[in-house]
Amino acid sequence: MNHELNYRLHRETDVPGLLRLWEENTGWGRLTAEQWRQWYIDTPNGPCLIAVAVDEAGTIAGQEVFTPARLSFGGKELKVLRISAPILDKQMRSTPRKHPVQCLSEVGFHAARELDYSLFYAFPNFSLGPFLRRYTPGLQLETLTCATVDLSLWRQAGDAARW
Repeated sequence: MNHELNYRLHRETDVPGLLRLWEENTGWGRLTAEQWRQWYIDTPNGPCLIAVAVDEAGTIAGQEVFTPARLSFGGKELKVLRISAPILDKQMRSTPRKHPVQCLSEVGFHAARELDYSLFYAFPNFSLGPFLRRYTPGLQLETLTCATVDLSLWRQAGDAARW
């Protein structure tokens, strides 16, 4: 694989390469084109922003997904993006230069700013914390307290107001 990469948002013609990247470089199993479309294009809040790393031969060497969502905060509804599925070709994972995931994130951040998104979030993955701190300037990692409800205590619709 050529190690000179260009970074951009994905194109429809990238899907076969993205599926290959997924299958060969993750332990997540095979993904079909239809599953990919359902997960990343036909989402409830519109298509995902998918940053890709492409080498000079046109081979997809990396991806990072930014899934659109809505967040109600302070009486306002914000457009937000959930960061997920950073995948790099195994040959690209150790690099002495600017890390490819940092470059993929920058593509997503730039596109999100142009599309008026307010916030990025990710579900906890504690192994990513040190990596993100090192490669993402200005990053603020916050831990949010989560409210939980024991659903065994939830009553039928007629009793929904009582616990």
